[in-house]
Amino acid sequence: SNPISDSQALEATRLIFTYARRAYHDGKDLEARWGMACAAMLGGIVIGYPWIGGPAILGHCIAEAAGPRWNIPHGAACGLVLPYILEFNLPACIEKIARIAHVAGLDVYGLSPREAANAVICEIVNLLRDIELPISLKEWGVPKKELPEFAEYIVNERQYIYGLPTFNPRKLTKENTLALMERMYEGIIG
Repeated sequence: SNPISDSQALEATRLIFTYARRAYHDGKDLEARWGMACAAMLGGIVIGYPWIGGPAILGHCIAEAAGPRWNIPHGAACGLVLPYILEFNLPACIEKIARIAHVAGLDVYGLSPREAANAVICEIVNLLRDIELPISLKEWGVPKKELPEFAEYIVNERQYIYGLPTFNPRKLTKENTLALMERMYEGIIG
């Protein structure tokens, strides 16, 4: 990432926190739908940059594999994995996640960067619940027995397609990836 892509991604995030609930609960709210369309456009611009479009972080890597495998729509899969991936990567990028607090509308005055970052993760979970998206793999009917093989696939194959050893803030191991998938299965955040 760089300041150009970060600023566009941050604005897309602000628009999502501002308009997603309204757009979901009132499809006739054209201002909210416009805001979400702009957020989607900005996200598309960011992922289209050559320094981002090829590599990605663990969230998109897992979402793109989990969606087809377990019949989870792509947007829902991305939403589901987001808080878990932020929590997973938190030790390696606390300040960056904490910066999201302001655009999420959170009052984090006086909080440490770690506390602000954790507040962001909690607010993402609140948003997912408010728009009635499942926040666990169990809610999608994913068979728990498939998690070890899936985690191994992510670590042994898929992470290299996405350039995760270079671009994801935290390094993957079989152990921490399986633990991540188990938390995602149970819906354990925080």
